[in-house]
Amino acid sequence: MNQGAKQLIKDIFVFSMGTVMTKLIQFLLMPLYTSSLTTEAYGAAELVNNLAEFFYPILTLSAFEAVLRFLVGKEYGEKTIATAGLKLMILSAGGGIVLFSIIDLIGNYPYTTQLFWITYTYALKTMLSFFVRGKGYSKLFASSGIINAICLAGFSVLFLVIADFGTNGYLYAIGLSYLCTSVYLIAAGKIYRDIDLKIRCRPALAEMLRFSAPLILYNIGYWLINMSGRYVLLLFTSYSVVGMYIAVMKISSVINMFQQALYAALQLNNSRMFSHKEREKYYSDIFNAYTVIALTAGGWILCFSPILVKFTLKNEFYAGHVYIPVVLLTALMECIFSFYKTLYTACKKTRRALPSMVIGTLVNLLLCMMFVPMFEIWGVVLASLISTLFQIIYRIWDVRHFVRMKVCWVRLIPGFVGIGVQTVLLTTSWNQTILPAVIAICLSIYFFFAYFRGLLQSLIKSGALHVRSKKQNIKIND
Repeated sequence: MNQGAKQLIKDIFVFSMGTVMTKLIQFLLMPLYTSSLTTEAYGAAELVNNLAEFFYPILTLSAFEAVLRFLVGKEYGEKTIATAGLKLMILSAGGGIVLFSIIDLIGNYPYTTQLFWITYTYALKTMLSFFVRGKGYSKLFASSGIINAICLAGFSVLFLVIADFGTNGYLYAIGLSYLCTSVYLIAAGKIYRDIDLKIRCRPALAEMLRFSAPLILYNIGYWLINMSGRYVLLLFTSYSVVGMYIAVMKISSVINMFQQALYAALQLNNSRMFSHKEREKYYSDIFNAYTVIALTAGGWILCFSPILVKFTLKNEFYAGHVYIPVVLLTALMECIFSFYKTLYTACKKTRRALPSMVIGTLVNLLLCMMFVPMFEIWGVVLASLISTLFQIIYRIWDVRHFVRMKVCWVRLIPGFVGIGVQTVLLTTSWNQTILPAVIAICLSIYFFFAYFRGLLQSLIKSGALHVRSKKQNIKIND
């Protein structure tokens, strides 16, 4: 069990280094985007990028999830899984050409070529990233994120500042950064050695698709919750309003960068610990510690959010600062309870993940259609928060049927209350930073005495016992 915790800490550190560096570069690009593009151009470009995120799990049948899980589980050899993934990508690309050609002919969509380009460069990068992560190449996986961000920065400067290509330049930069990252993963991970077209991989591919098929609907639902609000906004408002909303959502990357690193590490580690006899105790301990750290960090991020906004939102985008506290709260809640999502994959209960996503999707769409005509951006922000809470409640109830976790809710609830009060204060009075700072300090002190002090005492005690045991062994040997 201790070995599992040590491996988790190692994975979190490695993934955090890669994710934090990646998100930091992307965060630093926000001033470039908000100064080089109008809200309308930025909104149009991001909607194309979002559509690519909708299509790629459908066209690839979400097989990238199965690639990771089956590599960790050792059900099939690495060459079998790599070859199965390659064959699926080839078939998917053929289907994609047909689909996007139909969209171009029937819908006369102006960005069909760019949509295909981003969809498949992103799909390829994702498949390769999950493959190297499943093989245990954590450092390579983390470094690929940094490579992607550096390439994105370089191409963004080239196409937006130097060439001034506008919307198309933004999209070309994204696709080329994905492609460069894919080349890096293939070369550095020597993935080409794992491809053997002579291998019979049909049984493996069939089992992988049985695992990943429910995740197609799950990923569609995830997209609808996170992205559909943008299209509902466009339906009732304009590209300019959508562009402002998307820029606001980019601020939540401060929390998302940690969430992605933790999710990647937890997904991998929880799958490894699946066969351990004390897995439920392990899952409980990790979730309690993870939540305490997230709430403490979230309090400080909310506290410093006014400073982040002044740096990132330029010109007409700055008017969106009023939505930031609630957006950050939603991101924090999703970050904390993403732990439950990893358990569905680790325990191979992917079918059970669907109801929570269906509930979240329906609630989000219904509330967006109700609120957006009246409140515009506020409608999407509130719909996202409420649908996230519905999902969290369902997952807590559902996961209890196959994993009995002991969560210290009595200790954690004051932290959630403190974060909620901070959000209300910052939303109603953006320039009022003293009280949110006091709450952040109180949360830090509370969690130290309520949780970390006991953990430190336990570690010191175990260390003292270890030293005493060594001394006794020395005396016996003497």
